[in-house]
This record gives sequence, structure tokens and C-alpha cells, in this order.
Amino acid sequence: MKEKKKKGAAGRTVLQFLAGLAAGAAVGVVLAATAPSPLMAMWCLVLCLPAFLLHILLHEGGHLVCGLLTGYRFLSFRISSWVLQKEEGGLRLRRLPMRGTLGQCLLIPPPEGEAQPFVLYHLGGGLANLLAAGCAALWLAVGGYQPFAVAMVVCGLYLGAANLIPTRSMPNDGANIRDARRGPQWLDALQSQLRLNAFLATGGRIQDLTPEALALPAGLPPASNFAVPLMMMDYSRLLALDLLEEGFEVLQRLLLLREELCPYFARELDAEHCFCLCMTGQAEEAKKLYAQRLKKWLPADTGLDKMRVRYAYLLLAEKKGSEAEKVLQKALAAARSYPLPSVADSERRLLDRAAQLAAL
Repeated sequence: MKEKKKKGAAGRTVLQFLAGLAAGAAVGVVLAATAPSPLMAMWCLVLCLPAFLLHILLHEGGHLVCGLLTGYRFLSFRISSWVLQKEEGGLRLRRLPMRGTLGQCLLIPPPEGEAQPFVLYHLGGGLANLLAAGCAALWLAVGGYQPFAVAMVVCGLYLGAANLIPTRSMPNDGANIRDARRGPQWLDALQSQLRLNAFLATGGRIQDLTPEALALPAGLPPASNFAVPLMMMDYSRLLALDLLEEGFEVLQRLLLLREELCPYFARELDAEHCFCLCMTGQAEEAKKLYAQRLKKWLPADTGLDKMRVRYAYLLLAEKKGSEAEKVLQKALAAARSYPLPSVADSERRLLDRAAQLAAL
């Protein structure tokens, strides 16, 4: 059964690669066919970069406007690694590098017991991209060939499709809408994640979360994209309470589901598994896991939790103290501007715990 799932995942990866290749080829053909000259086609390609960045801003703005129109409240707005976040004292600008995404707009859903709209909020980003692409196409129809308008059409259609067509590799807006429509327990889990983020962003401590708040709604498959974040937050809660053994037990339950998870969550799980192996003295197993699944991407990930994993690996498995110290300093700097203060405090304590183990 596992071998069959692996072949299926590999097949989907190949199909996604071929689809991306076909999309790129289609863009090239369209530009070459419509541009007045090869030089103009090249100029369109150059302008795709600023057009893409503008579409990221429009995408997150679409989520913001559509969410506010349907009863959500503002929590945070991120472009690249810069986050404007609502906190107890008002709005504050923080930094949050997040691999795999260039923006994110998190809102607070209506209180429990009230109607829970979700479609327009998650649809808003892709709709904004498609609307902007439509306006650019109108510009082309009225004003003739404009390289930036062409770039806006291409990038808008790409981002709209990439976010609204459900994917397996990483949860996107289309997948969220599809899954939230599966049943009330799915929607409850999705809205719970947003409320928990709001609790932590506005001064709540991760160690004060209760097991009941993180419990999976009855009937929600534990390997689903809405269940895994709740289980991972429970794992983080236990680590924040210095209950490492209990936290590693939660991790072990997740590892049993690894082959059923989407690649994004499987990778997150691999990183925490490596941390667990390092902290429990299983250096050789940690090295094997790192070489097989983490070596290609973990060193480039500047997320605070990923730097904590890399620090523990270098210090406890590889015994490379000088390299570990460099990662430690970067992690401590990232913790100072991290949007979730209690999570940053927990990460600092885990870094200290790894240093204490290395000193024994």
C-alpha cells in the first residue's frame, strides 16, 4: 500500500512539473506570437518580475477586502518576510521569513456560534489576480500592445490558476475551499487555526493553550491538511511546556501518517523528526534522515523553527560547534522580531536545551 502511494505521489509530482513546463512554453509562444518584435517579447519577460510582485500585493489585498466584507477582522498582512500585525498595543511591523510563500493575509473569523463564511475570504486573492488580468487585457484591447499589460495578464492568469486550482504539494486557496466544504468538522478545524493564530499574535502564550482547544473535531481525518496543523501546534505546546517526551509522542503519531500527508507537511514533519532524534541522542539516525530528506533545503530555510532544527543537528549530531554558533546567532536575531512572542520564547528555550545537552 505504501509503495503504491509513493508511486502515486511521484506521478503527481511529474505531472505538476510537466504542467509547469507546458505553462512556461505556452507563455513563450504567446509572447513570441503577439509581440511586434523579439526585443519587445524579451521586454515583456523582464516586466513579468514587477508585474508578479504587484500581483502578490493584489492577491493578499483581495483576501483582506473579501474577508473584511464577510465579517472577518484584521490580524496580519505579510509581503515577502515583512508582516504588519495586529497586537495588543496596535499594529506592529515584524519579520517572518516563510519558505514557499511570498505573501499571506490572516484574518480572524466571526465568533463561534455565528455564521462562518469562508468561500469569499479564500477566493478573494485569486479573484483579485484574475480581475487585474482582465483589466490589463482590456487595456491591451483599447490601447494596443503594451508590454507591462501583457506581463500583468500572464502573471495574473498564472497566480489565479495556481491559487484557485487545488494542489497536493502545498495547501492553497482552492484546496482550502474544497476541504472546508466537506463537512462542519472540516470548517471548524480551519476556523480554529485562524483563531489560535489570533490568540498567539495578540499576546497569548502557546503553553496556555489547552488540549481541548487543539483537539481534532470528531470525524476529521488526522492526515488531512486541516488536522495536521492542529496536531503540530499541540506538539509545539508540549515543547513550550518543556514536556519533550510527550511532544515527541505526538510527533511519532504524526510520523505514522507521513505517507498520507501532502509534501509540504511531510517536509515539516521530517525537520521536527530530525530535531527529536538529535535531542534523544540518536545522532546516526539523525544524520541518515538529514542526508536523505533535509540536506537539499533545510540550510536555505531561514524560518526560526528550521534554524533551531539545524542548530541542534550541527551541535548534537555533527558536533560542529562553530557552525552551530553561527546558526544560533541568526536564530536569536530572528526571534527578536518574530510575530508570535510566546513561540519565540519557546524556540529560545529549546535552543538553550540543545546547548545544555551538548555540554553534558
